[in-house]
Amino acid sequence: MNNNSFVPINSFGIHAICITMVGALLMMVFLSQARAGDVREVNPDKFEHFVHSRLKDRVQGYSFTLVAPGQTKAHGAGGYAQHPSDGNVPMTTSVYSNIGSVSKVITGVAFLHMLREHPIGSGTVNQQLDTEVRRFLPPRLRRQYQSKLRGLTFRHLLTHKSGLVQETNDRPDGWTNIEWALHKGSTNPGTGRRDYNNTNISLMRLFIPMIAYPNATAWQEAEHGYAAGRRAYFDAILPVYNNMYKNYMNRRFFKEIFSGQKPVCNPHDEIGSRSFTKSYPGRSRSNGYFPRPSACAPQGGFFFSARQFAQFAKVFGHTNKLVGNGIRKRMMRPDDIDDRLVFSKVLNDSVFEEQTGQSAWPFHGGTFKNYRAALIPLPDKHYAAAVINSPEFSSSQLTRILFDAFVYATVGFRAEHLSANDDHHFAYYPGIYVTAGNSQDFDRDKKFYVSSLDGTRKFEDVFDISANNNLHFAWFKRNQGLWAMRGNSSNMDSDRSLYPSKIDPVYTLDNLIHVSSNNDMHFAWYNDNGELWVSGGASNDLASKRRASKSKLATGKSISDLVAIVSSSRSHFAYYDNCTFSEGETRNLASIQVRRNFLCTDIER
Repeated sequence: MNNNSFVPINSFGIHAICITMVGALLMMVFLSQARAGDVREVNPDKFEHFVHSRLKDRVQGYSFTLVAPGQTKAHGAGGYAQHPSDGNVPMTTSVYSNIGSVSKVITGVAFLHMLREHPIGSGTVNQQLDTEVRRFLPPRLRRQYQSKLRGLTFRHLLTHKSGLVQETNDRPDGWTNIEWALHKGSTNPGTGRRDYNNTNISLMRLFIPMIAYPNATAWQEAEHGYAAGRRAYFDAILPVYNNMYKNYMNRRFFKEIFSGQKPVCNPHDEIGSRSFTKSYPGRSRSNGYFPRPSACAPQGGFFFSARQFAQFAKVFGHTNKLVGNGIRKRMMRPDDIDDRLVFSKVLNDSVFEEQTGQSAWPFHGGTFKNYRAALIPLPDKHYAAAVINSPEFSSSQLTRILFDAFVYATVGFRAEHLSANDDHHFAYYPGIYVTAGNSQDFDRDKKFYVSSLDGTRKFEDVFDISANNNLHFAWFKRNQGLWAMRGNSSNMDSDRSLYPSKIDPVYTLDNLIHVSSNNDMHFAWYNDNGELWVSGGASNDLASKRRASKSKLATGKSISDLVAIVSSSRSHFAYYDNCTFSEGETRNLASIQVRRNFLCTDIER
């Protein structure tokens, strides 16, 4: 934690906080830099802290990395690659883990790189992508299926607009997924919406050998092309093409990236039984699974370590060794996100839009058995990747953790709301993330964990959050009234969904600036012409026990200095925008302690 930190913005109804002249000048400098496309320097400790906080003791094992041009900025690991009773291998950034469909990114980049080394037509790599794929099927398959693949190009495969059928269990007995997709053919390629499809990249096991090894494939076709029957031909030819694809990846493509041990598809047999993660059905489960495939699946077969992810990102993202800048931009494609190459999904978040002009962030997630993986490009040529080996988080959630860790480590999170009970003081961040600590340190006891509302309300709609020893309450101003939902800190409507509440009839919702709670009652705090007043009551009537009476802040403090008011059974706490707080009774919020400091780190003002 450092001193370049932030304190909470008052989002409870006060629409502006006085900013010091120095703060204003700093903000002007930051905005001028932001418009130039810069994001604040990454704090590696904060990135690592956030990822560890989200994953430690929540999954069987995890590892992650963040790279910037020329360097690994952050990395870490925790838990077990193999459970203590099932191999006893701790997770490290050097242990291999299955990356599932993130393999599609690896294969896609390999194909794009190959078009530079082995052009299939005149023009740039981007222009070559408009070549029809049927030209590069093995000859017998070309004769059988080319009429069903008219107009299908490599661009359609890499943008998931091929119109080919997905891997399916509905295919007839005796047909592989690839054969069935070719037999069914392509439907209006390039004209429909993106349809993420394993077949699009799985076919690269045929195309890469046909382009990279024309003599070898010609010999194989001469050897097996006239095998009797479709099944006999495919059974003979597919293992050969699988092997040529794997050879290309190991001997040509990975050679451009890795000087030492390369990624593998069968780590148990290729590099040893203690070199990799097993996948587990839960965090504490001890019976693990791992594949021992005879072939390397282009769409989902690779095992990578976090260190290898870092090296891949450095070469792919920071040099032109694999692809040129134009192709790399077409993979990110913020100007036309639907036509991006290779990357399957998009994370939408506007937090860096002013700095980068980008609010859609392509990423790729991978899922195989209970393995999960994620790879996401981030602002200023940063790349982050992570793997876990149990299913508590989806690959999309894992990506969100990486993105939020980057936000936390650069611009910081804004704690939009604070609350307290007799055990903890809580801070609530967009996401929705919650931390728990004491009156001076909001994450001392519990680091970032996820909460939720009722599925229809957004975090930015919340007016305030309060808590007592039993429940957390989310308060909303809507339809000219005050409403509440209640539950636990991880699910704030688990006990009761939205219900109406009332305030002291002397005041309107415009006067209401904070709501706090303890075990006795709920408190409504009002701005009455610059003076602080408070009423108390039940959650459905915040003046049912005590009508509004005047309260006091610390000497020299006014309502415009307030960030939050929280309550416990012992006292009330008033937090101010200069990183101090006071503690007191209802009529005097400074009667016990005056202007104590609290840690502003990680909380924005």
